[in-house]
Amino acid sequence: MTRLDQFTFHKVIGRTPDAGLVCFTAVGCGGCRRWNALPGPFGAARPRVHVFEMNAPEDTALTREFEVFHRPARFVFVNARFRRPVHREPGAPALARALEAP
Repeated sequence: MTRLDQFTFHKVIGRTPDAGLVCFTAVGCGGCRRWNALPGPFGAARPRVHVFEMNAPEDTALTREFEVFHRPARFVFVNARFRRPVHREPGAPALARALEAP
């Protein structure tokens, strides 16, 4: 997982080909720990999926921009464009469906 902040986010996402999964997390968040365990192996098995992590309490500008009210919050980008939020329980099949849906 690649760590981004509010200063590098738009630049990196703008250059990211294929699919990107952005995870807004926080230290001490139990749900974040479950989700953070999933994208590493998931992304390793799918080299065209780029996985990024944002620290929501530190990067408040992006937290407000994406209207993150709970953590973890996940968002799918395809070819540098926002596609959708991911509102699912952690699991590789659900994550794969979210990334593949039009």
